[in-house]
Amino acid sequence: MSVRSQEAKKPTYEEMVENAKRGDPNIDFAALRYAFLDSSSEHKEGFFNSRLLNGLNQQKDYQKLLDTANGFIAQDFVEIRSHFAAATAYRALGHEEEAQKELVLAKGLMQSILDSGDGKSQKTAYVVINTAEEYAVLEFLGIRAAGQQSLILGHTNQTSGGPAYDLLKATKNGQEMDIYFDISKFYGKELQKHPAH
Repeated sequence: MSVRSQEAKKPTYEEMVENAKRGDPNIDFAALRYAFLDSSSEHKEGFFNSRLLNGLNQQKDYQKLLDTANGFIAQDFVEIRSHFAAATAYRALGHEEEAQKELVLAKGLMQSILDSGDGKSQKTAYVVINTAEEYAVLEFLGIRAAGQQSLILGHTNQTSGGPAYDLLKATKNGQEMDIYFDISKFYGKELQKHPAH
């Protein structure tokens, strides 16, 4: 089979989302996340509001939590914390089957990041598609951001084309640590889409 025919059979982001919604056990969550970046659909980035979801959860307003989480998911299906929030809401509202479906999605998306590295160095950085994923990883692992975030660019990267990393200073159980995220998949992408005039 030629490379061209293999690429022709590569599912679109929208097809992958539909497969994930149906519970396809063979879904490649990393490929789904990366496809989000390349999709031409009209999804939005930067809208996610973790404080809103956390506030609704603390208020035990589970229907509004579910509606809000589902609204975020409709705009960005790979938004991990929204799937966790939807699972919490479904469970609280007595819909265990739907809660389990959301947990499978949330954990699959998260595991695809954790499988990409260990975050201890640039070489083993977690590969993410946006900064929201960085904070989702920290939250999932029980790590708190503790101050500075630094951008590290590889020698070939001015706005795109080489490695780029976020280095976050963090703490867990009082121990300080550095966490590295590989942001090469999205760093500079907006500049390419909307070049300065």
